[in-house]
Amino acid sequence: MKEHKRVIFNGNGYTDEWIAEAERRGLPNIRTSVEALKALTKDENIQLFEKYGVMNRREMESRYEINVEDFHKRIHIEGEVCRDMAKNIILPKVVEAYSSALKTNEMALNQGFPGVDAYVKSLGEGVKNLSAAIATMESSLEGEHEGIIEAMADLRKVVDGLEKVVPDEMWPLPKYREMLFIY
Repeated sequence: MKEHKRVIFNGNGYTDEWIAEAERRGLPNIRTSVEALKALTKDENIQLFEKYGVMNRREMESRYEINVEDFHKRIHIEGEVCRDMAKNIILPKVVEAYSSALKTNEMALNQGFPGVDAYVKSLGEGVKNLSAAIATMESSLEGEHEGIIEAMADLRKVVDGLEKVVPDEMWPLPKYREMLFIY
């Protein structure tokens, strides 16, 4: 305990609190897979593996290259799946909900129902934001993994917002709150 206490942290390792705490303790704060993989090419780690005959420098460097390439391929596949789900599953249903809301809005405005107009506006903004996020996702797939990861996060925010607005019967996937209670 005395020897390793500085690495024990019982808080949330994903918060800014941990970043500050790790820095205070003099610990590295590795935030991405690619950063973590770089440890394979650090001289001190290579020397340790060579000392005990586990792997030599070239094997460590090869392991790093293979893992980074695998990571890039997986992120690219995840980005493509994310784009395809948004484009082929979610967007059509959101557009359908928006079209339905436009019709409802026209009838509601003629009959003086309040609040429907704001709902229709929200869905319209959602359609625009989703279309833009899909376009960004498509262009990011031509670049490096950092752009793909960022585009996936942005697309997710848009979809999460729409999930709260689109009626349950029109949403094509299980909603987050529904998945919490699937046993």
